[in-house]
Amino acid sequence: MDRDAQDFVNCEACRNPAEYWYYCNACHRKLCQRNDCLNPHRGEGHNVVRFESRIRQNKQEELFYELCHIHPDRILNSFCKSCNQSVCDRCVLLKHRDMKQHVVIAVDEIIAERRQLVDKNTEILRHNVLPRYVQEIHELKEEISNLEGAYDVKRNIIQKVYQSWQDELKTIVDQILADLKYLEELHLKRLNVQQESLQKTLVQIEDFVEANEELLQSPSPLAVKEVRSIDDYLEFPEITKFSLPTFSVGTLPALRDALNRKKTIIYSPRYSLSKEELYGKSCIVMAELSGLKEEIQKGEKIPTGLKTELNLFTAIEADNHYKIDDICCPFIDAAWLCDRTAAKISKISESGKLIEENEMENLGYIAGQATDQIFYTSEDKKLLKLTKNVSQVVSNFEWVPFGLSVTMAKDILVCERIETRGRVVKYSSKGHQLKIIERCQGDPEHIFRMPERVIENSNGDVCVTDNCIPASLVVVNSLGKFQFRYTPDENETDSSTTWFFGRRESTPSSFNGLASDKFGNILISVKEKNFIHVLDKWGSFLKFLSSKQIMNPNALAIDNLQRLWIADGENQIKIVVYLNC
Repeated sequence: MDRDAQDFVNCEACRNPAEYWYYCNACHRKLCQRNDCLNPHRGEGHNVVRFESRIRQNKQEELFYELCHIHPDRILNSFCKSCNQSVCDRCVLLKHRDMKQHVVIAVDEIIAERRQLVDKNTEILRHNVLPRYVQEIHELKEEISNLEGAYDVKRNIIQKVYQSWQDELKTIVDQILADLKYLEELHLKRLNVQQESLQKTLVQIEDFVEANEELLQSPSPLAVKEVRSIDDYLEFPEITKFSLPTFSVGTLPALRDALNRKKTIIYSPRYSLSKEELYGKSCIVMAELSGLKEEIQKGEKIPTGLKTELNLFTAIEADNHYKIDDICCPFIDAAWLCDRTAAKISKISESGKLIEENEMENLGYIAGQATDQIFYTSEDKKLLKLTKNVSQVVSNFEWVPFGLSVTMAKDILVCERIETRGRVVKYSSKGHQLKIIERCQGDPEHIFRMPERVIENSNGDVCVTDNCIPASLVVVNSLGKFQFRYTPDENETDSSTTWFFGRRESTPSSFNGLASDKFGNILISVKEKNFIHVLDKWGSFLKFLSSKQIMNPNALAIDNLQRLWIADGENQIKIVVYLNC
């Protein structure tokens, strides 16, 4: 019988016999459905879920192996990339041992490769492709909704001209109005065709994203399931733009010229009168309704990933500051600055306007929320919150607090040190200690030595800069399981000198800036270097970001528009655009 199956035993709160209905992930206690047992676990610092949800959550981390249909006593624990099939160890020995013809790897490696590809494709579709289609469809809907009014304007112009005509002109007017109605219907039809085509593709992309998300929740099928390409969706199709028809009143010279050249006068796309017909009229109307004008907008490649070159949005002079030690951007057009030397926290707009300034003693690091709440650490071992007044969240740390950040769940991650040991602790916004990340699961060694800054990535991973020698970026998942370690000196090869000015120093690198965008890319700056390292969420190095305008980036932050704010050594704030989104 499954050890995790639900059973009738005593509730760990009231000790009465009951079926396990709920489970507190923070306290690791099994609870019955009585309110007296559940209410104490419904506040901050607790996480109560249905017991069966807790079982599913644990099982998501497990990897299930299928049995080999050729050797039923063996599991399919390997994957032949040449044959594109899962194999057992006996199959490898019998049919796939030739290394020149077969490339065999562990099945969890191919799962990891394909999870990364699916995850990357999903992010591109969600953040690059889908918005492009949504935007175009929104514009088409607006154009369609405004179409009737636009044509009404044209009708009014024609009706006013018609008032000056006599009964003999009514036929001409009716013909012109009939053509205008025809053009309107044609215009609407063509717009609807384009909208339906784009909407169909949009639905396909949404289904694609949903299917990829389901694959990411169940890793086993990725070993045998081919990852679909997204290249077709990155090519935005050709679009035809239409201009409304124009109605204009002509002049006698223009009428005479038309009759001399064409022997006819055109009133609308489908109605004209010859020179002989005009001679039989009691008066002549000089007016014309043009046809629809079409302009083909060629198909384009939807840009993704990092830009080829940085685009400097603006540069802000940080007046009345000695040095910007930390920066956070929980807004669209403003940021909080931390100046330890000047002992103040300031709020500044993207135009350079000082919005707010607060004097603070013993400043350490800052982290903010869009609600104008600022959390900061102090040198006297405290974690405080600044709104209209200052209030303590955690006082009298046993460890010395350093960098901090606010998670998506509004909890607070804090780097802490004591002697040569370090850790990352998660607190609630009211100061309750929720989780300590200090060691890898099953490993007595400490993960961190000198943790400096910390952020939560878009996938829930915890990213920490550790400034021990050599300095490195350490990434663990939300449960504290080690993911990867990145050391900058290993990637600063001679080829990287094209990205920055100056020669490399022989001293080991030390981090001083850390940020992450909505794609999960991790950005880190190194002291005394004029460039920024960019990694993807899996730890692969992508690129160095550099520019003549950026000198010694000291602190990094990314705002809600995915622009990078850089506090550099010249005491300026540079806002740059580095993403194609």
